[in-house]
Amino acid sequence: MISADAAPGAVRSPKTAELVARTLRRMVVEGQLKDGDFLPHEAELIAHFGVSRPTLREAVRVLESERLVDVRRGSRTGARVRVPGPEIVARPAALLLALSGATLADVLTARIAIERCVISAETDQPLIADLGQRSSRCRWSVNASATRW
Repeated sequence: MISADAAPGAVRSPKTAELVARTLRRMVVEGQLKDGDFLPHEAELIAHFGVSRPTLREAVRVLESERLVDVRRGSRTGARVRVPGPEIVARPAALLLALSGATLADVLTARIAIERCVISAETDQPLIADLGQRSSRCRWSVNASATRW
């Protein structure tokens, strides 16, 4: 609980490069930029976002670290969109499981439990409809709050 006389802590606001990266990331997620597309030229992006070259390059480096773009230097190259597959989460997930002490048996037990739920849910039409509605509400909620992250 925060006491009334507590000094306010520093609230970190996102850097401009993070905001640019977030916008470009959203464009990939929403399909405006597709796998294999090149990002627009640097000058175009600088003008569009109204940022400096170092800020734009930092934003692209953020996306590169997330494996959403491959950057090639030279003529007729640039940052190419790359939609990652499941392998992007495999290594961090394995590390997280190892750090939490999870065993292969734990993972398989969880998988079986999930698969059982999926199988039983496939035949339950009212449940499927309800899950669809909940999913839509969650998606709307995430999209509505995306600017606050």
